[in-house]
Amino acid sequence: MDSVIEQQRGLHEDIERYETLAVDLFLKDVKGHKANLLQQHRLSEIASRVLDRTSTLSSLYADANGTRASEIAALSGSGAPDDLDEFYDRLVRVKEYHRRNPDAPVDGLRAELRTFEEDEPMEGTEGDMLTSLFSGEENMGRFLDLHLSHEAYINLKGIPRRLNYLQYLDEFEAVDALPKEVKRSEAYAKYLTELVSYLESFFKRSRPLQDLEALEKEALESFDKQWEEGTAAGWPKEEPKANGKGKEEGKGIWDPVTQKFYTNENVYSAVKKSKKYQNALKRLQAAGAPTDPTTSAPSSDVASLRRSKERLLASQEALLRLLTTLLASVRSDTKSEVERRSALTSREREQELEEEEVVPLPEPAAEGAPGEDEDEGRIYNPLKLPMGWDGKPIPYWLYKLHGLGVEYRCEICSDYVYNGRKNFERHFQEARHAFGMKALGLPNTKHFHEITKIEDALALAEKLKAEGKAEIAASQSMEEVEDAEGNVYDRKTYEQLRKQGLV
Repeated sequence: MDSVIEQQRGLHEDIERYETLAVDLFLKDVKGHKANLLQQHRLSEIASRVLDRTSTLSSLYADANGTRASEIAALSGSGAPDDLDEFYDRLVRVKEYHRRNPDAPVDGLRAELRTFEEDEPMEGTEGDMLTSLFSGEENMGRFLDLHLSHEAYINLKGIPRRLNYLQYLDEFEAVDALPKEVKRSEAYAKYLTELVSYLESFFKRSRPLQDLEALEKEALESFDKQWEEGTAAGWPKEEPKANGKGKEEGKGIWDPVTQKFYTNENVYSAVKKSKKYQNALKRLQAAGAPTDPTTSAPSSDVASLRRSKERLLASQEALLRLLTTLLASVRSDTKSEVERRSALTSREREQELEEEEVVPLPEPAAEGAPGEDEDEGRIYNPLKLPMGWDGKPIPYWLYKLHGLGVEYRCEICSDYVYNGRKNFERHFQEARHAFGMKALGLPNTKHFHEITKIEDALALAEKLKAEGKAEIAASQSMEEVEDAEGNVYDRKTYEQLRKQGLV
């Protein structure tokens, strides 16, 4: 229906029901990290929907096109006591709407609110969504996963020292001490942007109810004051100097490419021949910036552009320090977890995987109550174990016993992969391998057992063929023949003498 008044009434009702639901969720006692995180995400989603409806209400009350005012005037009538024309027109429209939509839900919001009230999320909804928000290393928002950032950091050129992952967790926000040559590189700008983006994403995913935007706005305002005063950490204010470095005009050469003042013409000529200088010169020419040397250092656009880039990097570093402070507890837990896992043996790690595989059994149903079939529902198989005869994953110890985690690839079988030594040895007598050997024109005999590469199979066939010819020749030379007089010769000598008519 197109009534503005009815839309406003419905939006007010939705907001009140969402607020009541939020209060009920706040009062509900939840236990466990996952349940608490799920509740926070639900409350965040409710707050988002309330804000959307409030924004819509605000626009309707503003009445920019005058629709609400005209509807109120129409409802007021002309003043005559029996003027019910508008009422009957609306009644006809209401009946027509319900005639065209007989199955329209009476309370469509009720089903939506019911999903927020459930203790356990249904499959394919919030449970899967919450699991997909975090990587395995993050463990549902308990720990940070900075492996990609650490790899990008140790690949930066010019950093003072290479840090291992534990050291990086201790010092990843300490970027003030890095040389300016490192900070001005494109690789550092990309590394810093990706690191801040990851920390922001992790904060929003692990703490959805906290207003990160307000905290970042406050931090950036404080940074702006520090930048103007020249007290920003790691970026002191550079005082402008006459002719670049205090040199008298006409006593040297100011180069806009390197932003330096040269008093020795030979040194300047050598610098111009370097590959780094030529690349910088091409970038400035492509940007349309002046590249001609002068005897004075003007306040050029290049210097201001570089200063603006430095300000952007400095603001990112300020956000990095803010996020590191907010995630201090998570950072400490991450360091403890990395140290604990590094001290585990391979067997202990396997035991952890086995424990994660175990699913708590459901409580037995009351006597007489209809129980659910055990085989129904989604099978929990995080290790991707093969299915057994009963349609369930085989035990992990059996998986390790048969070596099913070891892959064997056979090129003759079109690069098919066999899991486990037993399956690999069995496949040499199966139809897939026999068909591959037939396509190569080779017999599927025991000589070719354990051969999986086409090149090796063809080479072995040639070798067997050569050995077969040698055996035939040897057998002919070893055959003995006796003449009419009783003299014994080998086959080859006898044939030669017979051809000469000597025997």
